[in-house]
Amino acid sequence: MKNLVYLFLLGTLAFGCKSEDDEIVNVKDSTAVVVYNENNQTDLSNNSNEPTVITAFSSGNNRVISNQGSGDVDYFTFIVPEGYELSEINLESYDADPAFIGIATGATVPGNMAPDLLGGVVYSRDLVGTNVLPEIGRLQGATGFTGALPSGQYSIWLNQTEDAITQPTFDFVIVKQ
Repeated sequence: MKNLVYLFLLGTLAFGCKSEDDEIVNVKDSTAVVVYNENNQTDLSNNSNEPTVITAFSSGNNRVISNQGSGDVDYFTFIVPEGYELSEINLESYDADPAFIGIATGATVPGNMAPDLLGGVVYSRDLVGTNVLPEIGRLQGATGFTGALPSGQYSIWLNQTEDAITQPTFDFVIVKQ
């Protein structure tokens, strides 16, 4: 009987927790907020010099859902507030291979080569459920970093190379320093 009650509660959480955008919230972290959902909002910018500005990032979990097809690039920028740091970028879902996420400091992504970036990583469905921030910091030829990123403005470059339409979901975790 106890197992049946547990299963019922787990099912209720999985199907009952929804965000403002009516997306199912990850049971692992029901406090995650969808700050941008490309399916319900405008297309993320395709211009590295004018990334979409996402002002909704705050302390805690900040989910971004992209909607990409072959050759599609998405750029967005956000600010990690003073006294906080970006501690994780978790790849929550992805159903194709391969794709790229890069990060640059500032309001733009100045170029499409490793030396132009703070870091980046090619990701695939094999990395779903992992924090990719450490791997991003190890991109050969990029500026590089270890650990969390301090307060400041950052721009993200998502590049889909797969023919399929995909919806990578990333959770950007911001914590107090």
